Amino acid sequence: MDYNIMFMVRKESHANNYMAPIFANYEWWVDLAQKALAGADEFEMRLWQDDFEGIESAQRF
Repeated sequence: MDYNIMFMVRKESHANNYMAPIFANYEWWVDLAQKALAGADEFEMRLWQDDFEGIESAQRF
């Protein structure tokens, strides 16, 4: 059986493009992702074209 997990976060301030939430840090995201991925056998990352750090980290998998 396939499952999709999507995380939605409400935040009042936004980036210049009015789409991306701005947080002081994203440490909470690592814990959340680790728990969600613990039982996963595959995953998909959707990144902005200029998110070079995210692209580089995803290429390891």
